[in-house]
Amino acid sequence: SLSASSVSGIKIIGESYNVKLERLDVSGFSTNFFLDGAEGAVAGKLKRCSLTQCSGHDTHAGYGIRVQNTASLLMQDCNFYSNTLDGIKLRALNTLSGGYELTIDGLECYSNDGAGIYCKTDITLSPTLGVTRNISIVNCVSHNNSGDGIQLTRNSGGTNTDYLLANVQVLGGRYYSNGANGLSVGRSRNVNVTGGSFYNNDNVGISVVQAIDVNIGNVFIVHNCINPTANPPVGVSISQAVRFNMSNSNINGSDCDTCIIQP
Repeated sequence: SLSASSVSGIKIIGESYNVKLERLDVSGFSTNFFLDGAEGAVAGKLKRCSLTQCSGHDTHAGYGIRVQNTASLLMQDCNFYSNTLDGIKLRALNTLSGGYELTIDGLECYSNDGAGIYCKTDITLSPTLGVTRNISIVNCVSHNNSGDGIQLTRNSGGTNTDYLLANVQVLGGRYYSNGANGLSVGRSRNVNVTGGSFYNNDNVGISVVQAIDVNIGNVFIVHNCINPTANPPVGVSISQAVRFNMSNSNINGSDCDTCIIQP
């Protein structure tokens, strides 16, 4: 168990390969885990990194884990909770290398002051720069966060769709009792949501804004809009979406005590 009041508990930067972290409990840092393939202004990739049964919690000013400019990352059975920003932040910076092939499986994120799981691409202005893409979020649980259960987005500004957060799968899982939406899909393309339950969130179950090629199927959305900013409250909110498809799903406005929450 590692703890301190500043900097990062585990910091891995620059070109690194085949990194394995197992059964680590890290707390009390500015950011508990910080993984970045770039080093300063020098672009680079952290490749083939795995975290298994790790916990990051109770940060003083940051994230449970922050990952950027990383390829082939696998996180399994980890917990990120009670952090002052997001539980997990996966991102690419607009002057560096981006991130891809990122898989988070069986994680639990809760009681964070931002989103539980936040995937982001900054604005990119050149085809030589990286974006965040090819992300799988599998059987995760994200609840009681101040922000969204999952947030997928790109920074505002710019119109080139080549640089949207791209190729995201959300498979199964439960996203509930969050202070905003269960799932927010914004400024993204090729997002597939299959299975999963979205319930008891303060705003909508699933929100889709300025996104392209979004497919949602076999989801369970019930009793959201507890404290809605949406007017009128809705289960699913869609705005400025291109090629949006939704099928085989249960969307229910009743109290979840009367419904069966899917695994």
